[in-house]
Amino acid sequence: MDKNPQPQTPVANGLARRLTGLSKIILGGSVFIITALIFLNVVLRYWFNSGVFFTEELSELLFVWMVFLGALIVLKEGTHIGVDLVISRLNPPARRIASLLSNLLMLGITLLMLKGGIVQLKINWDVKTPATGFPMSAYVLSIVFFSACASLILLNNIIRWRSATHHDAGVSSDTAI
Repeated sequence: MDKNPQPQTPVANGLARRLTGLSKIILGGSVFIITALIFLNVVLRYWFNSGVFFTEELSELLFVWMVFLGALIVLKEGTHIGVDLVISRLNPPARRIASLLSNLLMLGITLLMLKGGIVQLKINWDVKTPATGFPMSAYVLSIVFFSACASLILLNNIIRWRSATHHDAGVSSDTAI
């Protein structure tokens, strides 16, 4: 549940909700696939002294994508872990300023990640994994995808902060933007 009210168009709101739902389905499917592959590999190794050669690489790839998709979901929903020792002691206007500054800082970091991810994507484009020959760029693509989507979410937060400052659009001063 998105605890931050967002003054968006119904189309943008519906699209964001569908993409978040799709991400959650992908995360659940990934957990299932990883669990099934590892279980199958354990059974095959124990009983048949054999195994599935791509289990480790596929599980690793799915786990990397799960981390970045999960981070996107909690960023969008505002449910990430936060320490508010200092923020809770500030008055509401100072809290809003601190929230804006944190969003600007996170935006800068995600843009650096995007830039570095694109460089790494070019470097690893033709590199293959040892067991399956799967492209290493699939791992790096998760960083590029996360950075691009997180940047859009953070830009939306900053725009909401600005519009809430001018119109008091229902964003309470004690919630993060």
